[in-house]
Amino acid sequence: MTPAFGTRFLLRRGCRHRRGWLEAALALLTVLSIALPTAQPALAQDRPAPAAGAPLRIVFSAVVRIATGDPLGHPQIFTVNEDGTDFRRLTNGDDLAFDWPVWAMGGHQILYTVQGFAGREVEDGIYLMNADGSNPHRILATHGRLIQPKISPDGRSIVFVASWRDFPVVAIYRLDLDTMRVRNLTAATTPEAGFDTDVRWTSDGTGIIFVTGPIEGGVVSDPRVFQIDADGGNRRPVTTDRFWSTDPMFSPDGRSVAVSSYRGEGFPFPPELRGRYPVPFDWFLAVTDVATGAERLLTKGHLCALRNPLDQPCAPEDGPAWNPVWSPDGSRIAYISVRRFDLTGIYVINADGTGARPLIEIPSLGIIWHDWTTPPSDLAASNGSFVQPSATSSRLLYGAIVHPTRLDLAGNVWPADSEDTPVTPRLFAGTPDRWESMEITLPSSAGMVPASARWTPQRDGVVITARVPMERMERPASRSSTVVPRAGGTRQAIALADLDAPSAEEQVFLDMLDGLPLRQLTQPWIEDVMDGLPEDDVRANVEPDVAPDGRSVVFANVSTTRDEAWILRQDLETGEVINLTSMTCGLATCYDRAPRFAPDGGRIAFSSLVDGAMQLFVMDADGRSPRRVTDDQQTSLDPAWSPDGAALAFVRIDETAPRAEDGGVPWTIVALDLSSGEQRVLALGDGTPIPRPVWSPDGAEIAYVTSATGGKPDIYVVATAGGVPRPLQVTTTSWELFVDWR
Repeated sequence: MTPAFGTRFLLRRGCRHRRGWLEAALALLTVLSIALPTAQPALAQDRPAPAAGAPLRIVFSAVVRIATGDPLGHPQIFTVNEDGTDFRRLTNGDDLAFDWPVWAMGGHQILYTVQGFAGREVEDGIYLMNADGSNPHRILATHGRLIQPKISPDGRSIVFVASWRDFPVVAIYRLDLDTMRVRNLTAATTPEAGFDTDVRWTSDGTGIIFVTGPIEGGVVSDPRVFQIDADGGNRRPVTTDRFWSTDPMFSPDGRSVAVSSYRGEGFPFPPELRGRYPVPFDWFLAVTDVATGAERLLTKGHLCALRNPLDQPCAPEDGPAWNPVWSPDGSRIAYISVRRFDLTGIYVINADGTGARPLIEIPSLGIIWHDWTTPPSDLAASNGSFVQPSATSSRLLYGAIVHPTRLDLAGNVWPADSEDTPVTPRLFAGTPDRWESMEITLPSSAGMVPASARWTPQRDGVVITARVPMERMERPASRSSTVVPRAGGTRQAIALADLDAPSAEEQVFLDMLDGLPLRQLTQPWIEDVMDGLPEDDVRANVEPDVAPDGRSVVFANVSTTRDEAWILRQDLETGEVINLTSMTCGLATCYDRAPRFAPDGGRIAFSSLVDGAMQLFVMDADGRSPRRVTDDQQTSLDPAWSPDGAALAFVRIDETAPRAEDGGVPWTIVALDLSSGEQRVLALGDGTPIPRPVWSPDGAEIAYVTSATGGKPDIYVVATAGGVPRPLQVTTTSWELFVDWR
């Protein structure tokens, strides 16, 4: 492991101060080196001439060192030809760390990370800049730690390692540069995760090689080299030796893998070095034949760091070796080593173990990471060669309980320090991949518990179902009861339909996200003046949806005293309420739920109880011309319109289907073409609920919340064209409840 080897990411996992992570990144700098200050970096003078042909271009990160050997500032990025010519410093930010540089776009650009520190607290980010250091721009940011970005051979995606806020373990992620969406590759095969790091692409871009190992006592134990496919699947070992391996890289032909291998006694990060620095010996450059398993050690791993500046330095192949990087033609391997107390640098050795020599030795710099490539013929042509695509402007809206600590059998989440009070759900807005999110703080929300929420059509506000104590709601002096109360249905008839029976405390609110007070739209006594409900019929108002023109809202008005639910429409300017169910049921007892406006605002889809089962209907926005669109004995719930208004997605509960292993009723998500009546099952549940699906704004996917990963719910997506559902992000610190997408 170099002074910047991948496992440094975990060396200070327990440190709460951001600087602790950097200390791990600097590794040997203060332990192994004393340097004389130099006005101009001096390159090694004792190396032979470079290989025939144009010299390769090297990019590396390093820390400037003062006379005592201590680092001055944070890592910066430099470039130089392998023959020592054209040395350049590309970054200059004393309060920022620039690290993990690698070549991208055929040598036209450099991919790297930026991290902020005290006085300049910024999110960790992945950046691109031109090969000459111009035009730096951020590609991705995170609230956690982010390291080791590598671009795919086709230039269309970036793989990296991160400890993300909602998945706070070390895991591998992939950023799609076409969609700018992030995907957790570790969770594809290990949703509980262990420790995956030191990532690199295979030469053909179809796979990713990395190091993984279990966590014991807060640190990784005995990491091994593994490989996964580019989508995260098919996890399999590459090497099977018993040694501690880091920084793996396939040869360009894929036949060999080079690693930095620790073969000493005990843990390579001993307590006397405070867990921050690797032992400066017994690290070998090992090359393994993938087909046969045959291994060759190209370096000797000696303790050269004890030699002082007056001694003859070790030969380039005698010392330890970290961060092996194959040359583009596969004939050589570059690595970082220590030849003498004051000499750390980049060295190169032929793939057969001969011809070791220094590439770069700069006493005033502590080199911690490197990469090399064949330079493009016209470096100036690199400027502007990569244009970052515009990320979609759509946003998720979701509810989640953050940091759940204990669950009871009813699904309630409780904090560790209380046996009485459940954790309160919170509301968030996020990017379509849920990688970045921001909490929406509801104004005047004391005592409110949000149960669901949807964007307003222009995404300038949210309409919310929230629970608020009854004593806070103003009851009218009287409610007319001139109409004879309608006969109630039977509880058995709607047992399946009323899976989420609301209480009278659940009401509808509107927050326009403008800082003004929250607007309460409904109370338990709201009604169409023509209904004349009895005074004791307090009603919940749930499942709201705002019309596309923003002028009205529809919601389900659910009785808490009898088995009845209506769809009401409220004018947001006048407050006038109209019972749309009266148009569809007349004097009959009705149970209508989940109204949803069509994209053009002219129709409303909803669920209604018919012959003991909930079925889907579509009616005009004024409640006229209802049309039944499902006709079976299965329960159909939660309709959602496609963006073009031609189809509905909905939840179907098939009571006739075999029960899941845990006895749960099979839930499915179905797409219904309204013109042909064709139905397609898109997602099949395992007995756990999957309510409230929603289409993506482009119509390509449907999102929903389920707990298919083993008990803890996440937001899932499934392609409307068909495919395997997958989580947007597997989260371990939040309990997702619902989702909307506009």
